[in-house]
Amino acid sequence: MKYFDTEKMGQIRDALETEILKWPGVSSREMMGCLCYLLGKNMVAFLVTDGIVISKLSEQEQKDCRN
Repeated sequence: MKYFDTEKMGQIRDALETEILKWPGVSSREMMGCLCYLLGKNMVAFLVTDGIVISKLSEQEQKDCRN
């Protein structure tokens, strides 16, 4: 089963990465068949075909991303 279709989600991926990869300490990598976005070792978001899953950052993580 393919969880992430690059062709179908290309524009959404580009829009998300334009913003999220500006945040200090955020990187992306493929994990578990999905494209994941990490803040350090914590997963903050991942793309699946037809959706984006976003986890809530702690108050400290939010402050760290603003710097």
